[in-house]
Amino acid sequence: MSWQLLRRYPRWRPCRPAFTGSFFPSPTSGYTNIGDAAIFVAALLYGSRVGGIVESIGPLIADLIIGYPKWFVTIIAHGGEGVIAGLGRDRGLPIQAAMLFMSGVYMVTIYFPVNVS
Repeated sequence: MSWQLLRRYPRWRPCRPAFTGSFFPSPTSGYTNIGDAAIFVAALLYGSRVGGIVESIGPLIADLIIGYPKWFVTIIAHGGEGVIAGLGRDRGLPIQAAMLFMSGVYMVTIYFPVNVS
């Protein structure tokens, strides 16, 4: 998608990071993207098994494409995040929110020692 098209149609501007592949800087020398939002939706719709598989494969491919040197941690960190998020399937909104929060805490717990050291 060209920048001229984004200027012509301003309502497409929020989609620019997805179209350009831009990532947001992270203080731990990693990167942050918006892919987890879609993965959380998949985990909540289809459960822990699908959440773990999708959460492992998608970020692993992204890490390999951009050359992230610590890609091997992605399988453990994101896979577990998807499994934990998927535990909120067919539960009430407070339980789903708690599972998403706990899955984020799990991922940060795995990534933080690896990226800081």
